[in-house]
Amino acid sequence: MNVGAAQSRAELRIARLRERLRQGDPDMTPDEVQAAIDRAEAKRGEIAARQPGARASAKVLAMLPKAADEFRKQLRLGLEGSERDVLRARVALRRHFGGEIRLVSEADGGVVAH
Repeated sequence: MNVGAAQSRAELRIARLRERLRQGDPDMTPDEVQAAIDRAEAKRGEIAARQPGARASAKVLAMLPKAADEFRKQLRLGLEGSERDVLRARVALRRHFGGEIRLVSEADGGVVAH
């Protein structure tokens, strides 16, 4: 769920409940309306407490395409480039695959990395 949208909905609910408290509600006593306001405010607080994590997640997700492009660039340089670039590409691949890459020869003379 979008944290910002959830927070906006909570704010609107609190505003509606406060208006019902101010004008009076034929179906609820003032204490019941106030209890509903208190619950909605507590929920708004829970949503706000989750927001820093949501912002951090959104920041990481926004960075992923750029990181993937950089990873692909490094691998391309490693395949086409100098020894230094080859070494950097190997290190990047090892990190990505948990430290181990097995090369298996194919019948047609090719090699497959596992």
